[in-house]
Amino acid sequence: MDFREKTASLIHDEWELWAKTILKTEPGISVERRNRWIKECIKPYSELSEIMKDYDRAFADKFIKLIGSASSDRYLSTSESVKRLINDYKTHGNLFVAFDFDNTVFDYHQVGDIFPKIEELLVRLHKLGINLILFTGNEGEKLDVIVQYCTDRGYAPDFINENPIMKTRKPYYNILLDDRAGLGEAYQILLLTLNSVIDEE
Repeated sequence: MDFREKTASLIHDEWELWAKTILKTEPGISVERRNRWIKECIKPYSELSEIMKDYDRAFADKFIKLIGSASSDRYLSTSESVKRLINDYKTHGNLFVAFDFDNTVFDYHQVGDIFPKIEELLVRLHKLGINLILFTGNEGEKLDVIVQYCTDRGYAPDFINENPIMKTRKPYYNILLDDRAGLGEAYQILLLTLNSVIDEE
């Protein structure tokens, strides 16, 4: 599956999640539309008709054009960031993925936030043997609780608040998942990278 198709598939996944939510929460949806969505659209991208895939591809083309327009600064382009991460993986056979704790995988402010997609991705990375680095300002007993929390949920960190490559104050990672550091884009870059690598192996 090439980059365009992967992008179209991700767009479809987001639309499908939205459609399922609408069907559950909006009683005014007509029976005709409800049945049409279920029959034609609410299914994995791979099972869609070519006509339906073309709708997602059209949005994928717009997205790819948009990210390509940032190419004056190379790594402002999502596609370039994905290529770099894929190359890092192929060169070294692994990646270092750093992640924050508060408000990235844990509801620090206790406002009801949940993080299923980030946690699902971290579990997937852990199962694949990708190095996970927990970066957090928490220390002592609280840090022990945090490490146990991550471990219990299937993404035990391999490193904690440290540079795994060299003894220096500068953190090292191939990519960072952090609510204050472009979490959404980092998630998409990592997901596209992971899907590309898995498809090729």
